[in-house]
Amino acid sequence: MNKNRMVYFCTLILLTSLTFFYRSFLTTIFLYIFLSVPVFSLIHIMFTYWNFKIIHEISEKIIIKGDPVHYTCRVSNPNLLFVYAPMKIKFAYENLLVKKNVSNEFFVLLPGETKAINIPIQCKYRGYYDVGINEIEIMDFFGLIKVKYKGIETIKMLVYPNIEKINFFPIKPVVYENTITNKKNLLEDQTNLFEVKAYAFGDPMNQIHWKLSAKKREWMTKHYSSSLQKDTYLFLDNKKTSLDIENNIIREDLLIEYLVSIAYYLNAIRIPMQLYYEDKYKKYKEKAKYQDWDSIYEALAQVQFLEEGNIDNVIKHFDYNARYYKDHYQSNIIVATQNLKPSTIQLLNHLRLQGFEIIILLTLADNQEEIFTHLNNQKFTVYLLKKDVPLQAIIEGDYYAS
Repeated sequence: MNKNRMVYFCTLILLTSLTFFYRSFLTTIFLYIFLSVPVFSLIHIMFTYWNFKIIHEISEKIIIKGDPVHYTCRVSNPNLLFVYAPMKIKFAYENLLVKKNVSNEFFVLLPGETKAINIPIQCKYRGYYDVGINEIEIMDFFGLIKVKYKGIETIKMLVYPNIEKINFFPIKPVVYENTITNKKNLLEDQTNLFEVKAYAFGDPMNQIHWKLSAKKREWMTKHYSSSLQKDTYLFLDNKKTSLDIENNIIREDLLIEYLVSIAYYLNAIRIPMQLYYEDKYKKYKEKAKYQDWDSIYEALAQVQFLEEGNIDNVIKHFDYNARYYKDHYQSNIIVATQNLKPSTIQLLNHLRLQGFEIIILLTLADNQEEIFTHLNNQKFTVYLLKKDVPLQAIIEGDYYAS
């Protein structure tokens, strides 16, 4: 476009000089034509700007990472007389989601024509994406003027992280007790029937075995197995790093996917969990017991990494509350971070001295190896997460334990 403008202005100067020194009918006509070109080009662009129609849609709005998705965009010229100015579409998250570049050329819509653009989307990373059109560039035929149209609402797409099913994770074993579950802090497992007994005063009505009661002609109640198990606490450090957008998303996706896989394993062996992270409203806690796995999975799929995020605030918030609830102590804490700092290590060590077991899931940038000097003599278990390395392989040997 700059080249076209330079050619236009050079030609305009030449015609102006010819008209001034060699005034004639032809030079004057050519000068007026050249002067009117930008005016008519702008009118044509604005006519296109206000009259074109666009519709876009996506095949699935909620998917799991790796699922095929197709995005369709239709731009039409409902006018039956005029040709529209050249247009080019730029898509949101084009470098991350679009498999091939489809917006590198302008296209022209003839009267009554509709252009359909079908784009296969590759969802390589979990997260919440605005899929659709970022902007439409409208340019005149001479390449002198360009206008951007940005008034198009994007489509929200939620990509859930993959779950790697692991066979083992070194964490305290769950202690099960078979007992009547009307005591405090016992988690009733209604998938595992322990015994059926005659009704006794105080038994809950919702545990009456109706079919057996009708058969025996006396009230019978169901009693389930239950577990006395302390919560495992998942701390997510959702502070964004200073890397570029794509590298940030890759590292964030790695951290979330491994944390989800561990949470899935804990859920499978019926260990209750609580998830802690800092959202943009400075709220710290999201609860999820083993009966409600979907809530923790959805929370980790949608969590946003923030410029101002600070895991230290989350740990301080937890430590403050833990002082008033003695049941917290001796529990497991799993910290997922890519910004391990000396101050964070100091806070975690304070929790360890209170009796917590500390496990750290860590992704490191190339210049962060010096953090290991601060881990010396700290009795933490630290797993180094690496791209394209299965979590089970990392757990079974490729880790650093301080």
